[in-house]
Amino acid sequence: METGNKIKPLHRLLNQEIYVKNADILHLSIQINSSSIFFLIVDENLTEFKVFLHFEFDKDLNSTQIAENIDQIILENKILDSNFKSTSISISNYINCIVPKEYFDKNKVLDILKFNHNIDFKLTEKFEFIEPINSYILFTVPFEIYTSLNSNYKNSVWKSSSQIFLKQLYKNNYIDKHNFYLYIEEEHIEIAFFENSNLIFFNCFSYKTMNDIIYFLLNIFEKLNLRAHENEINITGQVDQNSFIHVELDKIFHKVNFIGRKKNMNCKISNSIKLHKYYKIFNQHK
Repeated sequence: METGNKIKPLHRLLNQEIYVKNADILHLSIQINSSSIFFLIVDENLTEFKVFLHFEFDKDLNSTQIAENIDQIILENKILDSNFKSTSISISNYINCIVPKEYFDKNKVLDILKFNHNIDFKLTEKFEFIEPINSYILFTVPFEIYTSLNSNYKNSVWKSSSQIFLKQLYKNNYIDKHNFYLYIEEEHIEIAFFENSNLIFFNCFSYKTMNDIIYFLLNIFEKLNLRAHENEINITGQVDQNSFIHVELDKIFHKVNFIGRKKNMNCKISNSIKLHKYYKIFNQHK
């Protein structure tokens, strides 16, 4: 998408007509990664989805260009250019790491991130506590993107989308099994493994091809001394049933399932979308 041309949403779903004057009683959830941005407007009771918008960025944009696109999208969509009662923003597929509570020091967040990652861009560092695993997740937001969204939505709460993924696995009691859980989106995958309700492994990877995903999984199986055919692979995110990724995973691991959010019988928006799709954004407000 080129700045200057109107940026059209890839998906636009309306549960009912929303007027800008009602925004002060509504919650706005935003999820952003290097290729897309999602907006979800939720009612004041956080029980009904009102508006869902999904925009894709052109490939290989830098943080400044993405920030410019964000400003343009908000300007061109009147309902987004509003004063919401509350706003949460989650960031995906950027640098993060998990630190047990006993080793966490809020004054050394950036030092810890730099120790674990090669950081070569201007950023804002954040952290939040994940109660089920008694740990903090440290994460980064490119400075230009942080500035854009914070200027449009003051007093927003920032989240790591990885925290949303892990928290929902615990909340929905997926963690009592000896299973792997994969969240997949374009060029980004998160892999979690639980044993006896304990998080044994979690990491995020960038991928280009299906072979990358298979390599990551087989390498993890080897390190954990597990056999591929004896463990279930549960997937969610931006991947479809019978897609190339699904079929190739099923060839190797045999036990491949989809997991998703719980169905909301009163919401036409979420019920019109496969339950495993947009898993994080539809759980972000909880």
